[in-house]
Amino acid sequence: MFGLYLLLQLPRMCAALKDKDFGKGTMHRPHVNPNAELSTTMKIYDHYSLDRAYMGETFFWGLIPLQGDTINFKFSPPIYIERYT
Repeated sequence: MFGLYLLLQLPRMCAALKDKDFGKGTMHRPHVNPNAELSTTMKIYDHYSLDRAYMGETFFWGLIPLQGDTINFKFSPPIYIERYT
């Protein structure tokens, strides 16, 4: 679930749009993942890092993804991935 908050400015008009689900319910579900080295080229917002998200502490929040940005997972030992959710 992602919250979206936009501020639109048009001549003589300003409208605040808010995702209907923003602020409702839990945005993070704790979990356990296999050992991995993580890296990303995305800029991270506040303390919502990829490492903390992968450890199940919080969620990842990257700022304005750009073309060519990556999120990399190197599993140690290597694993077979059947699915992701």
